[in-house]
Amino acid sequence: MIERVRRWRWLAVIVLFGFCVLLRLNGSSVAYWSKILHEPETQSGLLLFTPKLVRIDEWHGRTPSVLSQARQKPPFPVKNLSLGADHTPLLINVPVAHYVTFFRPQFWGFFSSTLSMAIRPAAFLS
Repeated sequence: MIERVRRWRWLAVIVLFGFCVLLRLNGSSVAYWSKILHEPETQSGLLLFTPKLVRIDEWHGRTPSVLSQARQKPPFPVKNLSLGADHTPLLINVPVAHYVTFFRPQFWGFFSSTLSMAIRPAAFLS
């Protein structure tokens, strides 16, 4: 019985992960912006818990950087001056149209899916 579980555990994890992506679930605290901007609290889409300030690295740094990469012409450049000089996108945790992305599976969805769908697995895996 234990051997059977061991054999199928990775498939179960991949299926569960895919299911969460299809349901558009994520662990983002980007809703914390409403507190900073003093907007009325509208928690649409919030299933569990509340947005946390401790996740500032994600909602204040990483997500805007990823969106900047996606909105460039052409998208996901190796050089993006809004993120830093020279080849900064290769050094920070953002998707780039470069062969190194092959070794960063959390970014594969940015090249095969919509932006809103791609951000979710990237948030889970980063």
